Amino acid sequence: MDLTLNEVQSMLAESVDKFITNDYDFDTRQKYAGSELGYSADVWQIFADLGWTAVPFAEDDGGFAGGPIEIMLMMQRFGRGLLVEPYLANVVLAGGVLRRAANTSQKARWLHPIISGELQATLAFVEPQSRYDGGE
Repeated sequence: MDLTLNEVQSMLAESVDKFITNDYDFDTRQKYAGSELGYSADVWQIFADLGWTAVPFAEDDGGFAGGPIEIMLMMQRFGRGLLVEPYLANVVLAGGVLRRAANTSQKARWLHPIISGELQATLAFVEPQSRYDGGE
């Protein structure tokens, strides 16, 4: 089994590493984490501009058709850099459900704005009013 990264995967990993090294030091991270949002909206837009929010989505949906390896490369580096931006909640979880289950209209309304960085979303899989308690 060849575990060597291809050229695109290497470029993706290097771009995340470079961003963290040059633009996301400890003091900057602390400032973002302590803000009202808990992350930086400007950094989130940089993620979108760099195409990171489009990585796991099909080209037909405006993405780059990345898969688990590309997500793993990014998440590994995000963890190493202690990034506080909500990539997992927005792109992987909410975006992943929309990618798999949404129709064309729903993708246009919800998925495309996630990919472009305009919409923040999360996956709500259990809500108190919708839980079945076993009673009548």
